[in-house]
Amino acid sequence: MTSVRRIYTDTEALALGKRAVACKAWHRTPGMRAIDGSRVVQVGESVRRGDGAPLSGCLVWTLPADCSSLLPDLRDHATIGGLLALVREAWDDARISTYAVKMKGQHWWNVGVPWEADSGGRFCATAPSEAEALVLALEAAASRRP
Repeated sequence: MTSVRRIYTDTEALALGKRAVACKAWHRTPGMRAIDGSRVVQVGESVRRGDGAPLSGCLVWTLPADCSSLLPDLRDHATIGGLLALVREAWDDARISTYAVKMKGQHWWNVGVPWEADSGGRFCATAPSEAEALVLALEAAASRRP
């Protein structure tokens, strides 16, 4: 199968990031990159060595607890991985993954658990890109949770 990764324009990436942040289950995780290029190291804490001393000698960026103006860069692989972890949390199912499918001659992404005779399956969302399918799955999780 050919590559199905979609490169978003800046406008599309911003719009998708806004949708992700608006989800009830959204929170930032270490490794995610913000649209401004900053990388999340830790959320709401200062970075320290094992002995408790401040970490020095390397460039790190710690995300403050209140950072609603920073949007995730959903073109970044680590951010996509963090988004997948959020979808698994929101659906309370560690088996959830993304997988490429071909529908009507087009490459799409599904989010869920592929169907198996012994364990069943679960469908969460589908979209033309992995990032959009994950955002749709995070949005859909809110409608199924109290």
